[in-house]
Amino acid sequence: TALHDAVSDHLYYAVAGSSGKTMSAGGEEVFYGGPDTLEICGDPENLGAVKPAYGLTNGLAVGASFTCSAPSVWMNAENTITATCDGYKVYVENSLYTEGKDNEFTYEHPDCRGGARLDWQWSIKYKVAPVVGGEGSVSVSGDGWFAPGETATVTAVPTEDAAFHHWEGDVDEADGFSPTIRLTIGATPANILCQFILVFA
Repeated sequence: TALHDAVSDHLYYAVAGSSGKTMSAGGEEVFYGGPDTLEICGDPENLGAVKPAYGLTNGLAVGASFTCSAPSVWMNAENTITATCDGYKVYVENSLYTEGKDNEFTYEHPDCRGGARLDWQWSIKYKVAPVVGGEGSVSVSGDGWFAPGETATVTAVPTEDAAFHHWEGDVDEADGFSPTIRLTIGATPANILCQFILVFA
């Protein structure tokens, strides 16, 4: 367990998952998931460095208040996935308690029997950046970033001494030899190779 915050002289611990137990500063076992807990999650997944950290914060008295925050924009290390924080939703005993559009707000712990849950809301986009094999380049519609379910138009552009040959990867078999394809973005970045071949006069 990791001590990550102290508010009003109480100690708070972040614990991965939503059930189990942690240890207090004195080594005493503290079971969580009860009225003194706030579970922090990301929707659709945990992204960015939020405060308090993802996991479970326990030892909260009714009325305890502190600042919760998330980055406004997050990007992975490979620069292939980005996400924008659209706000937050707080649930108490599985019912919506409060919500907002900001990426920072003051949380006040409610009087509840089953604990509370904070869900940071994320809109995710994936970069379409095919790998190129041979002499040529690839044109992608828009700014190259697409949300799940959106469609990207990808066109192979050979140099004067080359010709488009085929696509490999996350491409429908029927489109494998078409220089322009349309991709419906899924839940992960598209893995695509555009292969060109040299043309001899």
